[in-house]
Amino acid sequence: MKKYNSVFADFIISILITFIVLSISIDFTLVFKPLYYFDISNLSIESSSNISRSDILKNYNYTINYLLEAKTSEYNLPTLPSSPGAQLHFYEVKQLFIKMTIVLAISMAIVIFYGFFIKIKPRILKWSSIFLVLTSIGIIIPSLINFNSFFDFFHSIFFNNGYWQFDPVEDPIITILPEDFFLHCAILIISLWLLSSLILAIIYRKKKNLKLS
Repeated sequence: MKKYNSVFADFIISILITFIVLSISIDFTLVFKPLYYFDISNLSIESSSNISRSDILKNYNYTINYLLEAKTSEYNLPTLPSSPGAQLHFYEVKQLFIKMTIVLAISMAIVIFYGFFIKIKPRILKWSSIFLVLTSIGIIIPSLINFNSFFDFFHSIFFNNGYWQFDPVEDPIITILPEDFFLHCAILIISLWLLSSLILAIIYRKKKNLKLS
């Protein structure tokens, strides 16, 4: 029974480590503004939106800062209008990030406690590496088949309303956030997951070899 309890505990820790990597990768992509700055030119966002680069930057930076700030405030773009539905949507996105940050902090505390008082066994690293690969595959396959449908499905899971389906006339913010940009964000996130998986696999191999020697 003790052996099974140990395996179960290690399994839970590997899940938490996987969640930590997933969350940190998403947070990093959110704050990595250079990706969007590059896409302004790469995706010709100025011409497609008919909004100046200066206004694009002001409204994009405001949106990211709004999602990152801890305090709850009303979503009001600097130079673009926002419908009540759009304001509610960005508020809901903000709440998702807040909840993810709370769970991330708890997960990190548990993993640190487990590693300090018990032990992070090599198999935990191995399982976490595998989970990251499986999660990546689970995102890559539907994205390659039809990213638009997957994008819609993703929103339907996390939001129980249609406020994320913006009208460009009422909410021109959507014109400066093209779907291809979100595709690039997904590519960056998955790349970070796979890189983390590789690092965990390498550490696992080293720990396993040390144990055998």
